[in-house]
Amino acid sequence: MSDPITLNVGGKLYTTSLATLTSFPDSMLGAMFSGKIPTKKDSQGNCFIDRDGKVFRYILNFLRTSHLDLPEDFQEMGLLRREADFYQVQPLIEALQEKEVELSKAEKNAMLNITLKQRVQTVHFTVREAPQIYSLSSSSMEVFNANIFSTSCLFLKLLGSKLFYCSNGNLSSITSHLQDPNHLTLDWVANVEGLPEEEYTKQNLKRLWVVPANKQINSFQVFVEEVLKIALSDGFCIDSSHPHALDFLNNKIIRLIRYSHSTDFEVHRNWLAITHSLPISQWYYEATSEWTLDYPPFFAWFEYALSHIAKFFDQEMLNVHNLNYRSSGTLLFQRFSVILADALFVYAVHECCKCIDGKKTSKELTEKPKFILSVLLLWNFGLLIVDRILDIHFQYNGFLSGLMLLSIARIFQKRHMEAAFLFAVLLHFKHIYLYVAPAYDGSVRWGSFSFVRLLSLGLIVFLVSALSLGPFLALNQLPQVFSRLFPFKRGLCHAYWAPNFWALYNAVDKALCVIVSPLATLICTLIAILPSVFCLWCKPQGPRGFLQCLVLCALSSFMFGWHVHEKAVLLAILPMSLLSVEKAGDATTFLILTTTGHYSLFPLLFTAPELPIKVFLMLLFTVYSLSSLQTLFRKEKPLLNWMETVYLLGLGPLEVYCELVFPLTSWKLKYPFIPLLLTSVYCAVGITYAWARLYVSVLTGCLVSKTKKQ
Repeated sequence: MSDPITLNVGGKLYTTSLATLTSFPDSMLGAMFSGKIPTKKDSQGNCFIDRDGKVFRYILNFLRTSHLDLPEDFQEMGLLRREADFYQVQPLIEALQEKEVELSKAEKNAMLNITLKQRVQTVHFTVREAPQIYSLSSSSMEVFNANIFSTSCLFLKLLGSKLFYCSNGNLSSITSHLQDPNHLTLDWVANVEGLPEEEYTKQNLKRLWVVPANKQINSFQVFVEEVLKIALSDGFCIDSSHPHALDFLNNKIIRLIRYSHSTDFEVHRNWLAITHSLPISQWYYEATSEWTLDYPPFFAWFEYALSHIAKFFDQEMLNVHNLNYRSSGTLLFQRFSVILADALFVYAVHECCKCIDGKKTSKELTEKPKFILSVLLLWNFGLLIVDRILDIHFQYNGFLSGLMLLSIARIFQKRHMEAAFLFAVLLHFKHIYLYVAPAYDGSVRWGSFSFVRLLSLGLIVFLVSALSLGPFLALNQLPQVFSRLFPFKRGLCHAYWAPNFWALYNAVDKALCVIVSPLATLICTLIAILPSVFCLWCKPQGPRGFLQCLVLCALSSFMFGWHVHEKAVLLAILPMSLLSVEKAGDATTFLILTTTGHYSLFPLLFTAPELPIKVFLMLLFTVYSLSSLQTLFRKEKPLLNWMETVYLLGLGPLEVYCELVFPLTSWKLKYPFIPLLLTSVYCAVGITYAWARLYVSVLTGCLVSKTKKQ
């Protein structure tokens, strides 16, 4: 066993062994104590390290055990992270990153409970009436008590920055002597008429003040108002079940809750602030927040229009420097703006339903293809959880999907100029729809060339593009705009791998060790798209052929695109719904694609209370899809064969393992990514199968069409 070594780290002494200090040879400490880097000695002969020694013991413990042990009330995470970076202990840095994510999630969801008590107390005091004359006096005063508990330590710190005790003319924070980081007890009194100022100090009577309003709290009503202001500005809202209405009105109990939401909440708040408070010349340069504006100009103008309504809800949300700003007004505005924008989606669904062939019409309303399609679109599980009812991502996917569906409907209705206009507008709202542009190009009947039609289409695209990009062209900012729209500096996959080909590739990446570039993904995407576009060009099959090509373009880009988000699968699922009510084969593809695609969205809802909600809603949608489509094609063979059925049923055991079994295993701390990995890879198999199945159907149909013509 090696001799003990004493370290002097910033004046603090630590004793350990050489084996511990060199346990991570690639670290700075490993290099220092293996002789690669010379060490310094202090006057006592101890090894001297000129760093802050306050948190070094946690680093030393990690070197001994390879496990991060921190107390529950640890408040020096930033300092520890900086020290870990200096010492270059990579496993410790990774453990700290996981800990910070865990703490971040815990802080997003929070509960605040305040119990209020009030009593009347008599106070006796002497009043000096003359130099040698004192009289005994008494008065009644109100004594207030607030027992505050919050699962968020940060909220109590925020409260301590706003509320102060006043004693002897001095202000002191209510949290200055806080023992429990989650619990706080306040005792204070109202002003007592006739009570000399020195008596407050003598009898230890504290008064409560609000800063910076510089207002004294003399009643529970004022206290409740001030606490509500602070809590609501921090993202809390009133619990719908607690307290009882009478308790709240009588100021006995306050219970507030704060729900988690995705980073998209802050993304769109920041975009509202950018477009509202800055000139257009700064929109695509502003970088105060990491969530810079990276959508095309039409969406920026959309945010600009919304911001002029948002100011009536909460003006503070429109301040660019209010990073991570949350308030009940901001929450309310973003939620309802998303839901109201979905009116376009509802109208688009109505137009799509008018395009459905009525040959399979049943006497029963619920068995009509139009009714089934309307339910599959309006109550789509994916849109439901990310955009509408739960509205966790505060995006406008329904609005944008409505534009796409409306343009599809216009193709079916042979209103091609309107379709071209709507799609051009859509591209300048969100450029991800570039992936399906080849389908629109292929839908043009090149075999019957018309110069007038070509000129009309070109003029539509030119005018829409000029309206969108013209101002930035005039400002000589187009390169900056495009650099924001196409940020290839990001990685191949998103943080949570989208269930596509690259998820399968990453699963065996250790064996292949081939670096994939953005150009490689573009080539793969084009190769995957071209056969479907070729079929549409050479053997057009009307609107149905166009729709099949559009779905394949969307799926191919999802399968092989660069840095694809998991939500992008909705770009294929929604138009696939229209095909599903036309033919049994497409209904089968739809069931496989939607079930696996929707399940792949489960990690977006990661908290325990959300588990039963997402499971119930997905089961409801999946069971309805299967039963309604099976009824629609009752004369056909079963929609799913035994292998497809077994695969889809396998999602059940996967969910049980990820949510219930894995958290109980020892792998939870060492390999926390395993549930996401399993979900991504398992769903990638199903989506790849659906993509291949649809491709076979399209190519087969193309060959059959060619044979018939011969």
